[in-house]
Amino acid sequence: MEFHGNYFTVPRSIIGAKPVQKPHPPIYLAAFAPAALKRTAVFANGWMPIAIPLDGMTAMIAQLHQFAKEAGRDPQSIEVIVGANIDISEKSLGADRAIFTGSEDQVKNDIDAVKKLGASEIFFVIFQEESIKDFVALMERFRSFV
Repeated sequence: MEFHGNYFTVPRSIIGAKPVQKPHPPIYLAAFAPAALKRTAVFANGWMPIAIPLDGMTAMIAQLHQFAKEAGRDPQSIEVIVGANIDISEKSLGADRAIFTGSEDQVKNDIDAVKKLGASEIFFVIFQEESIKDFVALMERFRSFV
């Protein structure tokens, strides 16, 4: 395989193991601007929002579904996989807190709310734990309410 385009060239190459998925691995986009959401609706298998407040995510999912309908796709065929940057505090945080931050109950409520929006998956990004043991303990706590 080789490619010679206007902006780059790929010399003749041998590409080894091919993806198992046909026709290709799933494509997920972390799009936020309306034009990027439209590309997601037309071309991608799913959308991956990260750090978007619930009201924003709700509006963007509705827009994504509308773009999918306009493109002739079933809106429900586009997965929503939410990235959750978890930061648990001892005390509840105020109304201006970021999604997936605050007390364990606040984070649990955010997880429940995202599930109600139709997210097919949520993946957790943890920054605060110091050891593998602490990390595993935190994951066990999350497993109890996910």
